[in-house]
Amino acid sequence: MRAPDGLFAFRQQKISGNEALNRATGRSWSVAPPTIWSESGYNDALQAWVSSQRVGVPASMSNREFQAARGIARLIRASQPREFSPGTELGGFTLEQAHNMWDTIHSFSLVAALLTAASLTPDSALMSPTRRSLVESLRADTGNDVAAVDAFLDTLTFDPAKHPDPAIAPLIADPVGFLIPPILVSASNFERNLLRLVSIDPSRQGVVGDERGRRGATLVANLMRTHVDVEVREGIEVARGGSVLGDLDVVALDLRRNEGVIIEVKWPAPPDHIIEILRIEDSVTDAQERAAQLRVVVESGDATVRGWPGNWPDYGDVQWTWLVLVKDHLPYSVEARVHPVRPTSWELLWARNQHRLADTVTRLFDSKLLPQPGKDFDRKWYYLGAGPYKVEIEGFTLRSP
Repeated sequence: MRAPDGLFAFRQQKISGNEALNRATGRSWSVAPPTIWSESGYNDALQAWVSSQRVGVPASMSNREFQAARGIARLIRASQPREFSPGTELGGFTLEQAHNMWDTIHSFSLVAALLTAASLTPDSALMSPTRRSLVESLRADTGNDVAAVDAFLDTLTFDPAKHPDPAIAPLIADPVGFLIPPILVSASNFERNLLRLVSIDPSRQGVVGDERGRRGATLVANLMRTHVDVEVREGIEVARGGSVLGDLDVVALDLRRNEGVIIEVKWPAPPDHIIEILRIEDSVTDAQERAAQLRVVVESGDATVRGWPGNWPDYGDVQWTWLVLVKDHLPYSVEARVHPVRPTSWELLWARNQHRLADTVTRLFDSKLLPQPGKDFDRKWYYLGAGPYKVEIEGFTLRSP
């Protein structure tokens, strides 16, 4: 079918626009004014996006095209990396249920993208499904029950008091229902953002952290098992009396040479901007301090290491290296690099892995393999003007080979 001219002349044609769009997509939509953004105080980037949109007239739009949009959404989702098992419980819904519901949300965003064109007119408008129609659509498309759908929508609804980044919670509540900005939805790595979103919730963060930590520890332990004469254990508890003080994520011991490593594994979501990088740096510092405290009580005999294998020598008879390992990030701060609990990354450990455990540890911290100041690069201070202020920024320049 073809939508009538003047379909979304917002205010004047609001009712006829809704009715035409409902018939075209088989869904219940409404047109929402952009003024709610300034009234609600959402961030400038989203406000600018809303004010630059104008709903246009599609040449043709039917349920068949909507299903085609859903197919595209599935293909995009299938191309993105999967971290967790489909049955992972995320607090009212499973990861697999979330993926299926996300396909429908993404389909809505693709339809919205087809119906919008850039414009600076103040009479801009956006489509927004009501909550009731969105719940019904998600139930019909996925077969999920109302409780799972409600939990999913509540999780993905942007709330600046809980999470200031709308890129990970792209459903924007308005007085009518939801705005689904295509620019936020289509560019999203859904599983990554959903897991980060769940991790922010104190009542659910353990679900993601524990699952990711177990996966990371297993991968690190399996890599350690590739060394000759090495035995590996995971999750060995350190206790004092009846209280567990912490655990040793991965312990690898070369039985022939009495050399070993104890690794605290950090497996965060991949950082994609500076705020997340700084957060990971802080978590590395915390992990180093916790590991150092465990090291003190173990070496002093003030705590018991539960489950220590009977064929292993006593702790004090082994030359140990303590590490904090991070996925997708190599700790860079001076404090982290000089700490007695040495920092490294999963990627560096993989790249430097050797036949013997001691050789791997040596290569992890061989400074000759890193760029050398004064030889490969020079440090330099840059001066930038910012209004009445002068800002000094330390950088570096590369030397020609």
